[in-house]
Parts: sequence; C-alpha cells; structure tokens
Amino acid sequence: MAQVYRRKISGEEARERYIMILKNALDFFPKIGKPFKLKVKDKEVDIYVEAVECWCMGPKKPHSHYRLDAKKFWEIHPIQFGKVITIKKEADEVYSLS
Repeated sequence: MAQVYRRKISGEEARERYIMILKNALDFFPKIGKPFKLKVKDKEVDIYVEAVECWCMGPKKPHSHYRLDAKKFWEIHPIQFGKVITIKKEADEVYSLS
C-alpha cells in the first residue's frame, strides 16, 4: 500500500475548504469517522474522513463522497485551486500534509 496520497485541488475543494478523498484511496486512511492526527506545519490537527451524501449522478444513484474538512487547518495552511497536496502516513493514525 502506498504511504502517500496526492491530489490536485479542484475549484470546489478550495472554495468549500475540503480535500476530496477518492474511493480507491480510502484504505490509506483510518476508517470513515475515526479520528487521527494530521500534522500541518508545526501544529497537529484532530481530523477524520467524513462521508457526504451526494446525488451528482441523479436522484436514482445516491452515493457518498469522502473528504477531509480543511476548515480545521485553513488558517495555518489554506489550500488553493490547482495546488497539488501530499498527505504522508508517518505512523498509525499520524499523517502529515504538505
């Protein structure tokens, strides 16, 4: 299993202040809703992967999108449209953002 998750931030992610977690990368993170530490610059933030209901494929195909709430660390590390972020797994339940 890869020890990093990389993603280019979309306009919606930057505007709404979250980082999308692709379904195929869910195994990289602790289970949905389980708290873990995310090191952001010189701070540690308690965070978790959240599932958000979505109907973007129409009313007959409800599903979930997965994301991290970037509002928790926006003041110290705002994410911008087009920027590639990297999340590294440093230990069990300890990750870092760059």
